[in-house]
Amino acid sequence: MGTDTRRQRQPSKKERIERVLLIGLSPAREKLLLDEPELIHTIVRERSKTPIPRSVEFDQRFVSLQQTLTEIAAKSGAPPGLAEALTPRSGTLLYEDDTVEAARLVGAEQAQAMARWLSALPKDLIARSMMGTDIARLQSFYGELAGLGHALLSIRFRE
Repeated sequence: MGTDTRRQRQPSKKERIERVLLIGLSPAREKLLLDEPELIHTIVRERSKTPIPRSVEFDQRFVSLQQTLTEIAAKSGAPPGLAEALTPRSGTLLYEDDTVEAARLVGAEQAQAMARWLSALPKDLIARSMMGTDIARLQSFYGELAGLGHALLSIRFRE
């Protein structure tokens, strides 16, 4: 029997799965990425081989999770920016390429405000939500971030 030597077709950009990686940045890590933003591509590529401290990753469900947070903020009258915990529109755009759609740096002060808003979400609301487990993961991540006073790097990418 022969070996099938045909190359497997790589998925197109539209077929690749969208993901979000959130990373808490100490002042030293923040400075490093400001000086060398191309490291973001390496972080995305190597993340499965090298665990990233103070990080959390969401698969394509992040779109529904972000929508849920936006709806909660709208109903509660909270400023919309607080609900942008996954894919912030504010902050500094550090990097983008064919894989990384957007990598944004959110300052520690804004990250702290997001953490306070997330931690104040009613537990019964989270329990009733279809996204409850993901919201809890996000709350845990932001809680740690707030405790350290770190900035946030949000990387939206496809693989």
